[in-house]
Amino acid sequence: MFDAATIGGATALNRDDIGRLAPGCRADFVMVDVTHPQMRPARDPMRSLIYAAGDRAIRSVHVDGQAVVRDGKVLTMDYEGAAAHLDEAQKRIVARAPQQDWAHRPVDKISPPTFRWA
Repeated sequence: MFDAATIGGATALNRDDIGRLAPGCRADFVMVDVTHPQMRPARDPMRSLIYAAGDRAIRSVHVDGQAVVRDGKVLTMDYEGAAAHLDEAQKRIVARAPQQDWAHRPVDKISPPTFRWA
């Protein structure tokens, strides 16, 4: 199964620069912390990663041999800046929601929050 997903796939594509970790090859790989509590029990690590741990257990990601995630932090974007832009965009959308709604309801009436924020 592993060979089919790596070297076998590369062979089927007639590519010798993918499918393995070797000098001159294009390497995409992910390092997962299998000791993370949400990776337990360790019977089926792939299932644990997909259904429970998600990005919490990912330590590093390399694309074409370049690190794009290290110690669980994305290196290729300004995460805090993107989050700030998202917060500002949400404020604009919430402010305009009554004009977009047929009954001119505020967002809290359309989709009430689970808990009240103080």
